[in-house]
Amino acid sequence: SKLKEENPDILLQVARLNLKLKKIEEAEKVLKKIVEIDEDNFQALYLLATIQESKRNWSDVVKYLSKIDLIRDDMWEIKMYLGYAYLKLGKKEEAIKYFEQAKKLNDNEEFIYFYTGLAYIELENYEEAKKNFLNALNLSPEREDTLFYLAVSYDELNEDDRVEEILEKLIKINPENDEALNYLAYFWAERGENLEKALDYVKKALKKEPQNGAYIDTLGWIYYKMGRIEDARKVIHEAIKYLEDPVIYEHLGDIYFKLKKFKKAKKYYKKAIEKGHKKKEKIEEKIKKLGKS
Repeated sequence: SKLKEENPDILLQVARLNLKLKKIEEAEKVLKKIVEIDEDNFQALYLLATIQESKRNWSDVVKYLSKIDLIRDDMWEIKMYLGYAYLKLGKKEEAIKYFEQAKKLNDNEEFIYFYTGLAYIELENYEEAKKNFLNALNLSPEREDTLFYLAVSYDELNEDDRVEEILEKLIKINPENDEALNYLAYFWAERGENLEKALDYVKKALKKEPQNGAYIDTLGWIYYKMGRIEDARKVIHEAIKYLEDPVIYEHLGDIYFKLKKFKKAKKYYKKAIEKGHKKKEKIEEKIKKLGKS
């Protein structure tokens, strides 16, 4: 009957059933029909947003959530979800704007602080990132992601003692956290400290992810710092197979410099610049040094 076809409540039940049966396209058609009949239908708009999220269509997620946000301006969940969608679109300032609105409505939700922190990390504003991760940590003291990114923020702010303290705490909570094991191992390698422990940590990380180029590079870099240059050379060539990263090319340059193979060193330093090394001047200095060698 016409009435049944036009009744949003009945259509919503049909859509939910389709979603349950994993008939996503069917559900989407029905939900769009509901929105045609009743453009402010909160539940239909929300379900359309979640369907778009599952397809990774973040701009459509924003479109549907923004409509809800206009209808109901008092829902922190919607503002947080909007912020998250903007973050996925790479629109970090927009994301932060919505996260801040969400905080005003609910200052007791760790995820709002966590995602605000991530947005600030992407903006390379590590001071603000740190503040948000600390707030998130107050609400959930053992959340591994929060601890990890807090450590990253401290690292960027050159608060070295805090980096170690936070990562060691995280590894105590979860001795299998490969990201933390690798990060701390590389952190020590860069400083030439605790190299035996660093070696132990990165090997644990590699057990979990044997083909992770960044982890393989850490292993090679520890060998380099231990003076095991030939081992370092072999391992870092292996790392490049999995990850063509400018820093890994720089490491190869350093290794060949140490082996007095200056032509090869120059080749890899140039490759590091080509691949977009963040510290281009530093690499150019190394190439200049080669001219004198």
